[in-house]
Amino acid sequence: MYTDRGHGSFTNKEILSIRLLGIMRDIGAPLKTYGRIVALFKDVITEREAITTTFRHLHTAANHSS
Repeated sequence: MYTDRGHGSFTNKEILSIRLLGIMRDIGAPLKTYGRIVALFKDVITEREAITTTFRHLHTAANHSS
């Protein structure tokens, strides 16, 4: 169970985690997606790989998804 030992002060890692959970809630993603996203970024950091996309513009990605 999480307890706030910092009395409202969060580390950067905790802030990013809270923000990611907020985004996931906003888009209705299942909680298991959190682990997949964290694992992806862990791999990127440890392997020093770049995250890229095949879409150059946001509207192209949106059209592809719909």
